[in-house]
This record gives sequence, structure tokens and C-alpha cells, in this order.
Amino acid sequence: MTTKKYYGILLPPVITLCLIGFFFMFFGIFPFGNKTVSWCDMNQQTIPLLMDLKDILEGKSSIFYSTGNAGGMNFWGVFLFFIASPFYLLVIFIEKSHLIYFVNILFAVKLTVSSITAAIYFKYSHKKLKTGYVVILSVMYALCGYGIMYYQTLVWLDIMYLFPLLVMSIEKMCTQNKSAMYCAVLSLMVAINYYLSFMIVIYIMISIPLFIYIRCRSNQRKKAAFSFISSSFISLLITAPVWLCSFLQISESARGGNTISGIMYDNMFKNTGNKLSVIMCTALCAAVIPFFIKNKITRKKSVQYNLILLAFMTAPVFLDPINKMWHTGSYQCFPLRYGFIIILTLLTLSAHYFESIGEYGKTSYGFAVILIILVLSFFAVSVYTVKTKKNTLTSYVNILHISKDSLKILMTLAVFACLIYIISIITVRQKLLSYKMFCLIISGVFITEFSISASVNIGYAVNDGEIFTSSASLENKTAQEPYYRTKTEKKYLHVNMIGGLGYNSISHYTSLTSEQYMYAMKKLGYSSYWMEVGSNGGTILTDALLSIKYSIGEYFGFNSCQSIIKTDSKLKIAENKICCPIGILSNTAPEKMSDLDFDDRFSVQSKLAERLLGSDEMLHKYNSSYIADGTVKYKNGKYIITAAEPDKALCQIRYSLNIKENQILYFDVFDRLSNNISENYYESVKVYVNGNCITSSYPSQKNNGILKLGEFNNESVEIIIIMTKDIAVKSFGVFGIETETFKYYTDKLQGCDFYSHGRFITANLNTEHESYLYMAIPYDKGLTAYINGKKTTLYKVNDSFCAVKMQPGKNSIKLSFMPPGMVISLIMLIAGIVTIIVWKLKLSRLSRPRQILCKLSSLFCIICFTGTFIFIYIIPTALRLAVWISDLISK
Repeated sequence: MTTKKYYGILLPPVITLCLIGFFFMFFGIFPFGNKTVSWCDMNQQTIPLLMDLKDILEGKSSIFYSTGNAGGMNFWGVFLFFIASPFYLLVIFIEKSHLIYFVNILFAVKLTVSSITAAIYFKYSHKKLKTGYVVILSVMYALCGYGIMYYQTLVWLDIMYLFPLLVMSIEKMCTQNKSAMYCAVLSLMVAINYYLSFMIVIYIMISIPLFIYIRCRSNQRKKAAFSFISSSFISLLITAPVWLCSFLQISESARGGNTISGIMYDNMFKNTGNKLSVIMCTALCAAVIPFFIKNKITRKKSVQYNLILLAFMTAPVFLDPINKMWHTGSYQCFPLRYGFIIILTLLTLSAHYFESIGEYGKTSYGFAVILIILVLSFFAVSVYTVKTKKNTLTSYVNILHISKDSLKILMTLAVFACLIYIISIITVRQKLLSYKMFCLIISGVFITEFSISASVNIGYAVNDGEIFTSSASLENKTAQEPYYRTKTEKKYLHVNMIGGLGYNSISHYTSLTSEQYMYAMKKLGYSSYWMEVGSNGGTILTDALLSIKYSIGEYFGFNSCQSIIKTDSKLKIAENKICCPIGILSNTAPEKMSDLDFDDRFSVQSKLAERLLGSDEMLHKYNSSYIADGTVKYKNGKYIITAAEPDKALCQIRYSLNIKENQILYFDVFDRLSNNISENYYESVKVYVNGNCITSSYPSQKNNGILKLGEFNNESVEIIIIMTKDIAVKSFGVFGIETETFKYYTDKLQGCDFYSHGRFITANLNTEHESYLYMAIPYDKGLTAYINGKKTTLYKVNDSFCAVKMQPGKNSIKLSFMPPGMVISLIMLIAGIVTIIVWKLKLSRLSRPRQILCKLSSLFCIICFTGTFIFIYIIPTALRLAVWISDLISK
């Protein structure tokens, strides 16, 4: 085979890399500058978790259990959700401080690989397609709106570059009865990102039955169905350690909400513009569709299949109840996470159409000049728009949603591009444009489209990574023993960064955040929202009981119980002088400590002190001294604060305190346990202490934990609370903690330090009599406790923590972690391997069992398609329509 025949595969990655390179140079992005493409979820999740992965690869932590996240959590699901890409193994060679720039390289490489896999697919499935079209369509797939807009969760691009291989493997399996590639690619996709693989499963449940019954001959269908069902079943077995363990973990998370309610009552056409913007970054997809109307090409089975498949794939774009089902029932942002499926389907139809073009005429210079002028005009208008409408077009990089004004501009440009494509296609069909000139024209249009998309969705977001750079200087490069934790005084860093820097942390943000842990931390007074648990907030009491020995903050932000130990960065690290060990000994039975009964957050502090310290005398709750222009009532378990005349004056609540002993004062506003992004009582308070404004907007998304007002000793303190709106909340008021009294009780504690070793946590403790050891370690079903080598009961206490029973004498304590479901999933994995071997050696040679299985598979194939159609498409749409009809009748 000559080198020329490889051009279709060799040119796409070269062109893709060049286009990305030119874009990087223009915006000064590394390696052509010092800027990074990292923002949003890439800053909050991808980079910190890559830092965790580096520690795992270097043997510093376990892939199963992480003490750097959520106080100690199952990390297996997090790994499989975010950082299972084979490219991420390269982080072992990269310094943590350089990861902010390394993601630029990963982004470019993954899109380049997408162009290669797309080229392989087009070369295989469209053998008559000219090389120029293969190159153009492959580059269009690589640089489509999905890759440019959704790259923040970088692992999604792995599924994007694998998808063309999956489509190719489906064709091989159904037409040639070769299922090995399908099984391998599907298994790889599940292993790399099981979340998007849920959408891949919906796709194959729809596409493969359609392929079998439209494209396969009648005598092939049963065999194809058997290949589909058997290979899918084997893939299911061999990927069990991925999907089963992950499913069990995510079922315990705070993610979800009321799926049925969201489907029934949310806008039927929600986010349609945001979804269309992902597809319309490649306007050729829309331009080609009209040319299939009354076209002989639609007689081809392959075209019929793709047109019907397109109808199924685009229905969720317009009907959001269906879209929610594609997204496992709900989504927050990124409303078209399977958008690469739609784009490749549209590009496949484009390939079919280009194949159908017969002879090409010579270029008419008049028409060529007109088209070139149109392309140049499109480029000029695009450049002008991107430069002059920046304030409007930045909506996506600011709020992850495209505003109406921004959508109008982008859709106008997309229509402009679409018209040029349509005119070009008509011209070439009239044989007024040569093949080469046609390729040149559509390439010019697409390069302009890419420039717009990349500028708006990446260029506007590029930054110098200053926050990350300042964070990286705090990296912990020494072993931290015994097991203590680190927090931030305020939200100076992204919450996952603390663990990424090598510290043990109580904070975490991924879709795997445990609901019981999040709600327990909310009760304890720490800030959290959505799936994020922060370490800011809390009190000196909860910090000590959670073994938080170190705090990150600003120089003047620490109290007298903290001493600064690291000063060589903008942010400082201080050691907390009052800190309890992870394990605290008590005679109180676990049954009396099972729950943190929630009246308000002060009462939780009081109960914890009584349970673990033996007294709450260090805590003081203060009553207000004066209320002006409003009322404060306590009714039905809630503080109801209302302004007397809100149009004229705001309600003011004054606390005049005479502090004798050294106290740290706190203020709290909190209502209910939820993972909502916002609450109606947010931004309801301004707080002044001795005339100084502590905060002008509390609580807020970033700061909804207990608010520290300051440290005071032998002085008068005047606190003024100004209510900016009326609220009704469960927790409200000022309280203080006497530091010396608190230290007295913590010094009396009996307990033990723990040591972390991968998925094991160990300690040794001598006791005189039978008692209980309460551990500030989040309870997880995957934890198993051993005392002196013997398995013992692990109790869940204080909503989300652990306790074990101690025996008189020496106690060697060991906590071992294994992800729930791992044992049974490994058995399934072995069963899958055995099935493959048995099939290859024996079953494939037996005709009678194979015939029976083929018939059953054919039936099961129909059931799969029907069930998916009803459950994903019919039911959610019917529920929403039922509510709509009910509303019409009621009106």
C-alpha cells in the first residue's frame, strides 16, 4: 500500500494539532506562553484529582481509600469517574506545580487522537469517500463544539475519541460477526468513565437493534443479535469491578434529587439553546440534512439507519424530560454530555452525501470568487463579533450557560456558515466547482467556525493560573504522621486542592460526595453546597474533635490558639494548639451517640462537647440586647425574623456583650439539610463587630458555615446584625467558646493517634477496662475493624463517624477498607474470563445450542430496544405532558 493511501489517517492529526497550536500561540497558552486552558471543573476537580493520582502512582496513598478527601473516603469510584484515562499515567513524570500547564497538552493530545479515530472510522465505513472528505470530517469531529465546550471534565474527551471505534466495531460485529473489537472498546469505555458509559449503553440499546433490523439481511439478524447480546454480557461481567462498585458508591452520594419531580415540572424545552450551540459549532451537520429530502440516497439502508438514529439522538435536544433520562435523571450544567454521538451521526450522514456526489466539474471562477468572498466575509464578521461582543459572549465562561443575547449572536454566525455550506454544495452539484476547490471552501468555513468556538469557549477563559500557582507553593512534601488534618480558615483554595497538595482533609467535591457525610458536616457548621463539602466554617471545638491540627489562612487571620509554622507563601500554615487525636476513649455506649439530633447548630456543638468531652461549660449562647425596626420570633422550631416596614428600614439586631474570659465568638444562620446550590435565606445578613464590617453578604454559596466573628478577652463587644430580607431559619444567633476551658477538657481526654497506610488505618491503645473508642473517621460500608487481629463490630455514631469497643489491656486497632461490591465484582470478572475461554474452546462449535441462543438473543434484542424506548423516551415525555394537560384543565 502506498503512503498516499494513508493520507486520510495521517493528515487529520497533523491539521488538528496545527490548528490547536495556532490557537494556543494567539492566546499565549502554554507551551507558547504562560497561560492555561484550565477553568471551572478542571480547576476544581481534574487537576486536584490528578495530584491525588500522582500520589497514588508514587505509593503515597491508595487507589481504594483516600484520607485527603472527605475525612477519608472510598476513592475507587472517584478514580473511575474522573482520572481513569490511560493518558493520566503520565502525571508520574510531572511536578504537581506544573499540572496547570500539563492539562493544556492533554487537551490537545486527546482532540488529536479523536481526529485519528474518526479518520479510521470514516476510512473503514465509507470506503468510497474521497481522502479530502475523510480529512475534513475527521478534523471537524475532533474540533467540534463538544470538545471545545465540555473539555473541563477532561476524561470525557477519552470517551469522545473512543466513540468512532465503537461505531466501527458495531458495524463489524453486525455485518461480519466479529465481536471482539466491540467487546474490547465497550469495556474500555466503561473502565475509563462509567458515567458517560451510561449514555453509551442507551446508545447501543437503540442503535444496535436498529442496525440489525435495518442494515442486516434477514438471515444475518439472529447471528448479529447473538453477537450483540453475548459480547455485551461478557463486557458486563469483565467490567463489574468498575460499574458495580461505582453504582454502590454513587447510590450513597448526595447527587440525584427528585428525578420524577424534575421531569414532571421543569420546562419541557429547557436548555435547548445551550444544547444546539454544541452541535452548531459544526454547521455543515445542519447544512447537509436538507439535501436528503426526496433524494435517491435515502434508499440506501445505511442512510435510512443513520437518519432514524439521528431522530432518536436529537429528540432529547428539544425534549428535556428525555434529556434528563439520558443524564441518569438529572444534570446541573453541560446539558448535552453525549453530544459527540449526535455530531458523529451528523458527520456520518455528511459522508454518505459526499459519497453520493458523482462527477465533479471544473471550477467556475465567477462562482469560486463569490464563495471565497463569502468565506472571507464570514471570517471578518466573526473576528469583529468576537472582539466587539466580548461582554455578551462571555456568558458561558462566566455561568456555564449561554445567555439569550449570546445565543442569538452565535446562532446568527452558525446560520451564516450554514448558508455558505449550502451554496457550496449546490454549486458543486451543478458541477461549477471542482472537488479541490469545494474542499478548500468548506475547510475555510470550518476553520472560521473553530476560531469562533475556541475563542468564545476557551480564549475568554484562559488565565495565568495564579490561584493554582499560589496553592502549589503549599505542597506537603513530607509524610504527615500521625494522622491529622488540615483546613482553610476561609475558602482560599478549591476544596479538593488540600488533599491534592498532600494533606489529610475533611473537604471534597465530586459527584461521589456521601450524603450522610455532607449533612453531618453541615450540622457541625462547615460550609457546603451542591456536591461540595468545604473545610471553612466550623468552630474551634469541631476542628479539634475532627483532629484538624493545621490551618491555611492569611497572616492576621489566625487566633491565639494557633501558631504560624510556614510563611514562605502568600497563604500561611498555622498549627492548632488545641487538637484531639483521631481516637477518643469514652464509656458512653454507641447507641446513645448514634445521631446528631438537629435543633440548631449551637445545640449540635453542645451535644458533641457533652458526649466526647464530658461537659459543654466552655460554650455560651448569647441573647440579643436590642431589636430595632423588626421582630424576632421563635415558632415551630424556627427563628422568624421580619422587618416592621421593609420599604423604610431594615431590621437590626444588636448584641452587647461583656467578655471576661478569652472567647472566640461565632454567628450562625442556617435552616435545612440539602445540597441546593442556593437557599432563600442566603445573602440575608450584614454583620458588624465593634463597627467593623465582618461580612456584607452572609450566608452565601461559598460561605454558609458558622461565621467566626473574632477572638476577644476582657473587653466589651458590640455586634450588629442587619437583616437585608425576612427569613425563617432553624439556627440563628451568636455564641462563644472559652478557649482555656476548652483546652482544659481536651487535655483530660484519653485517646490515641492513628496512622494511615494506604487502605489501612492503625492505632494502639491500652485500656484499664471495657470502653469505646470514638474515631473521627467517616463511616463507610467498606470499612472493616479488627482488634488484636479479630474482626469486631464497627458502629456508626454521630451521624457519620465510627466507634469500636475496646477490651481491657492492649488493643491493636486496624481499619481495613475495600470498596463495597468489590468481592462479588471480582467473581463476575473471573466468570467473564471463563466464559470467553469456554466459548472459544467449545460452545462456538456446537450448532444446536448456538441456534437456540440466537433465537433468544433476537427476542432479547427487541426487548432491549422496546424497554429503552419506553423508559427513556415515552414515560418521561408522557409524565411532563400529563402535568401540562392538567395545568391547562385547571386554568
